[in-house]
Amino acid sequence: MKIVLAMMQHETNTFSLLPTDLDAFSKVVGLQKPPSDTQAIELYGDADMAFAGLLDIARSYEVEYVVPIAAYSEPSGIVNDDAFNFICKKICNAVKNGCDAVLLDLHGAMVTESYDDGEGELLRRIRKTAPNIPIAVALDFHANVTLTMVENCNVIDGYRTYPHTDMRETGRRAAQTLLDCLEKGMETKICWQPLPMMVHMMMQATWHQPMKDIMELAIQGVNNSDILNASVFGGFGYADIPHVSLSVLTVESVDSSFGKDLVSQVCAMAWERRYDFIYKPLPLSESIEKAKKINSYPVLIVDHGDNTGSGGSADDMSVLAEMLRQGLSGIIVAPIRDPEAVDQLIKIRPFERKAKDGLLKSNAICLNYDEKELDEWFGGNIRGKYWTKPDSSFEEMEREPYVDESRYTLFNSKLNDTYLKHVYDTLSEHFAIGRCRIIKMPPRTTLSWHRDPEKRIHISIKTNYGSRMFIEDTGFHIPADGHVYI
Repeated sequence: MKIVLAMMQHETNTFSLLPTDLDAFSKVVGLQKPPSDTQAIELYGDADMAFAGLLDIARSYEVEYVVPIAAYSEPSGIVNDDAFNFICKKICNAVKNGCDAVLLDLHGAMVTESYDDGEGELLRRIRKTAPNIPIAVALDFHANVTLTMVENCNVIDGYRTYPHTDMRETGRRAAQTLLDCLEKGMETKICWQPLPMMVHMMMQATWHQPMKDIMELAIQGVNNSDILNASVFGGFGYADIPHVSLSVLTVESVDSSFGKDLVSQVCAMAWERRYDFIYKPLPLSESIEKAKKINSYPVLIVDHGDNTGSGGSADDMSVLAEMLRQGLSGIIVAPIRDPEAVDQLIKIRPFERKAKDGLLKSNAICLNYDEKELDEWFGGNIRGKYWTKPDSSFEEMEREPYVDESRYTLFNSKLNDTYLKHVYDTLSEHFAIGRCRIIKMPPRTTLSWHRDPEKRIHISIKTNYGSRMFIEDTGFHIPADGHVYI
């Protein structure tokens, strides 16, 4: 027996502006193109993904298998046609070359430039290539299942958990069902029913109600009957397409008659609880006020609408702005997407610039500068007045002329649209700040003891635990935890 085993995984947020081209399926693993064959197995063969579960079962049956492509991308915007057609062609060509079955790790919520149902179109093309080929598909819990998907495969199984913890197991279930049926000569049928319900993502968790009982009823139906697979799909609401829905699906022998009843029972429970799926959020300000009252740490505040795991671009600072407005401290923010700032830093490579006369020799770039200076990046890197203890007498000695910190009022315009500007403006509201710099200390370097004429504000961006700041005779580690240290 020869099996084609492939992956085409993408959760498409049609509201996202993040592009999804072939690079999105390649650079996620540091490649120029999505991996295939041995490289795909090395990268994904032991991952917590349905692909690995499909592979586990294929290996257990000691069958021949080929992997024409394993294309995975993080959730983002609509998939462009070139990327979609490239992936489909790889899989269909492998099927055309001859095989006895197809095992696929798909998401179920892919939208492309030309197709609202990317997975359904792939399955249609495979069946057009090989009309009678047996196909098993593992789908994400958030799949927007369609009739095209159901009509063009023999086995479908979905994750039973959200947050997802059974991806690999789902692949095993799907592959096991198909290969068992082929071994026994058993034909399968799929019973499927979508409901006119667009379920909010925040109400889909399978470990609490209203979804918990619904999922458990489906699983019990498999355990107590001849049904081979039963799946509940919560659907993916961040897609502006016609077929977003909660749906229920079973796989059974063509001679069995339990599936339709189980689908009806599960759908009836979901429909009865439809109003329980309505999410009623607190206003942002009230949510932050509630978080402020929590005394155990850490407190996790999630902007689910800008969630990178659902295609968000991580560039909305509304939640952080409200936290700062309410005076919260000790904030760690991640991730933040600011490609303009990154592009600027890559372009100028500020930390690789050679030190000029009169500039600090440490690796530093400036956020602000004096209007008399011509260099926005390095003009503020002058040595101001300070005291040090240069010899064994430990007598303080004054060094360098005094610098009027109040002159440094101009922000580096090349950083205007970055998060650094937000930090700078926020600090300016609370402190009369002078020169503001980002300093990079290479490993195994140190600044000698010194005393400044004014207080200095320190914010760690990235630091090793072994880094210490000594105040008087005591050394302190300043963690990169969002705190301001004076």
